[in-house]
Amino acid sequence: MPTKALANDLMVRLSGPLSHLGIRLGNRHGDRDDVRHRSHPPQILLTTPESLDVLLFNHEQSIRSVNAIVVDEVHILNNTQRGLHLSILLRRLQEQSLNPIQVVALSATLANLENTKRFLFGPDTAVDLILVPGQRTIDAKILDTRDPRSFVKLIQKLMEHPTKLLVFADSRQQCETLAGLLQSEPLPCTVYTHYSSLSPEVRSHVEHDFASSAFAVCIATSTLELGIDIGDIDAVVLWGAPNSVESLLQRIGRGNRRMQKSSVVACISEPPLIPEALK
Repeated sequence: MPTKALANDLMVRLSGPLSHLGIRLGNRHGDRDDVRHRSHPPQILLTTPESLDVLLFNHEQSIRSVNAIVVDEVHILNNTQRGLHLSILLRRLQEQSLNPIQVVALSATLANLENTKRFLFGPDTAVDLILVPGQRTIDAKILDTRDPRSFVKLIQKLMEHPTKLLVFADSRQQCETLAGLLQSEPLPCTVYTHYSSLSPEVRSHVEHDFASSAFAVCIATSTLELGIDIGDIDAVVLWGAPNSVESLLQRIGRGNRRMQKSSVVACISEPPLIPEALK
């Protein structure tokens, strides 16, 4: 797992089904360590690259019996320092394991599988590249929201009927500013915020409450781009442009997952940057 939040979310979703099969599931990251239960060690371990590094450094005995590793949401790690770190860790893991290790990397938003393969495994490693085609219609609207009142009016309009709305911003400050605007106006629903500097307990509370609600607004940074279960989202609002195409696809993909259409409103909150040569 690239993040603790994803590992925690999968822990909740997989614990029940795997326990019925008699498979022990564990979690290992900065807030939790199930590896230390020596009498009943987990057979499947959810962890992060950083925690895997600690396990390898400590020559954890359970590492020696690893048969397979799954790298979920690999696009987050592609062409990054953390991804390079993971690439080195995978080689160290193979050196410490007594078994040949099968590695599976997954993502819903990678455009060039060959580039990811070369970055993560090297140019000479034999890798099967599997691309599953998929397509959903995007029902998109672009709205000028440089006047903050227009953003409030948009949300009020969208929430005239029970709606579950996910708003993406690019910083904690933007999240709090937008939440403050909405909380100062009469809205018939709860407004949540979600970003990395909130405590794990608060984030978990927001995820649980928002997932169980059918009438709410959550304003989040990239922390909710990934596959954390927050239920079915009726529409996604983008406050400004994401910093990459992968991020854009992840954000749009969070909405209307049970339908063949994604409803998206893109809010233009700043004037476009025009090169001097074109002015």
